[in-house]
Amino acid sequence: MNFIGMRFQKEEDSRRHFFAEVRYLKAGVAALRSQRRPFPHPQVNGYHVIAKHVESAVPEEYYPQSTISGFGGPMSARESRFRGLTIISGIFIISVAATIVLDPFDLAWTGRFFTEGGQNAGWILGRQFPWAELYRYGEIPPLLFALCALLVLVASKAGKVNPAYARPCLVVILTVAIGPGVLVNGFLKEYWGRPRPADIQAFGGNSEYRKVWQPGGPGSGKSFTCGHCAMAFSVVSGAAFYRLHPGFAAGCAAIGLSYGLIMSIGRMAQGGHFPTDALWSASIVLMVLAWLYYLVLRIPDQ
Repeated sequence: MNFIGMRFQKEEDSRRHFFAEVRYLKAGVAALRSQRRPFPHPQVNGYHVIAKHVESAVPEEYYPQSTISGFGGPMSARESRFRGLTIISGIFIISVAATIVLDPFDLAWTGRFFTEGGQNAGWILGRQFPWAELYRYGEIPPLLFALCALLVLVASKAGKVNPAYARPCLVVILTVAIGPGVLVNGFLKEYWGRPRPADIQAFGGNSEYRKVWQPGGPGSGKSFTCGHCAMAFSVVSGAAFYRLHPGFAAGCAAIGLSYGLIMSIGRMAQGGHFPTDALWSASIVLMVLAWLYYLVLRIPDQ
């Protein structure tokens, strides 16, 4: 009887030990789930068999969609750099090619909004709805979007929301700050020196028309590039949330591109910018976004 009792006790202790290990691993799964991270290698900490059984018991919806499908899942730092540099190079090459194609139409397309002798120096649509309102208030929605990202970033650092939101929020904030803020308004508009359509002789102004690749230097004009357009296009930075919320990310990309296109038409209708100015505003924002996402914050590595 003692032998049977000892054997039963030994089995009971083993069973309790087993379930204690299972509870430990389940707690680890819960912790990883709160951070939206994939389950680690089953050999971590030596829990070979138990980890395998616990991992198989975790429902598939625990894993982020991009990890399940294999697209957008964690990649090495080298892969992230390569993809980022490839995307940035591709955007730049496409932008240069598009500039060559659009250059002959810069004056013609902008001239469609100009009426000789019309009101508002010939740019009769400039003060009409919705273009006037778009110029006055069009930069507010992207700024509010960046402000919301800042609030979520603070909340994530304080442990109030999922910490995995921190880096995508930084991408949104820095895209707005570096793209429209520093590169477009702070540098190119101030130092490139391309006269606006309303300032050139073809549309009643005093300055000579300059192609986009013919900078005139500081004081020669502020047409290149378009600050309002860059702000509108910056909404695409919400694509940084792809690994957490693919639908939201796709929506931000679609809204940002559409909003940027509408803003570009509005600024051309007001005699403020040429099509190639808007093109490079979009390109700069997209390249900054890719640089932050893949090379600086390296979100795909996580």
